[in-house]
Amino acid sequence: MLFRSDYLSRFPGIHIVREEYLPVNAPDALKVMEGILVAHKNLSGVYAWYVDNAIGAVQALKNAGYKPGQVKVVCKDINPQGESLMREAYIQAFLVGEPISMGEKSAEILNAARKGTAGPKSVVLRNRLVTSKTLDEIDRSKVEPKR
Repeated sequence: MLFRSDYLSRFPGIHIVREEYLPVNAPDALKVMEGILVAHKNLSGVYAWYVDNAIGAVQALKNAGYKPGQVKVVCKDINPQGESLMREAYIQAFLVGEPISMGEKSAEILNAARKGTAGPKSVVLRNRLVTSKTLDEIDRSKVEPKR
């Protein structure tokens, strides 16, 4: 089980109906979500690890006739297509990391490893909760490369 049952016991209304590692792409997520919707017509929420998988899940919801917001969708990271789906109310929340900071920290760790020196014992990187109310307030300086 990907989610720890002791942690989920804090949320008695949440029942996991399926967990699966998927490639990060919408077509695979679409197929899996179609199967979930056949087996669980009263599904109320979906967590997709990456936004591309959420896009596939939302496409399955649309294909099955679900209305925006009828099934709550939360996912990790953000892209323009995901933003559009949030504006349509198909995605309720993004957990947005800071890929620029991740790359910078990875470069520091790689440099230390190349030199044979000790890198940090731990690294803390922030994620931000983004909803439709905060979507236009994202500080993209650590999310997207400068164009």
